[in-house]
Amino acid sequence: MAKVRFLNANADGWATEHETDEGALAESFVKQHVGPHYNPDGLKIAINFKPAVREQVLQDGDFVSATWKNQEGGRIS
Repeated sequence: MAKVRFLNANADGWATEHETDEGALAESFVKQHVGPHYNPDGLKIAINFKPAVREQVLQDGDFVSATWKNQEGGRIS
């Protein structure tokens, strides 16, 4: 298991720690944690504060963030 921190796309401002399987892809992790509002074309994924591709493999200690491309003041516009 790998431990990663996730700053969610809902702009709550908190990073939460999660355990995920070794070899988990960024997109599957983000999809699981964003939930029913997940839209791959509407999100920018970053790992350790650098833009990431959806197929990037998560490593233990990674910091994952997903922000809406059209985010305005913490709300979906």
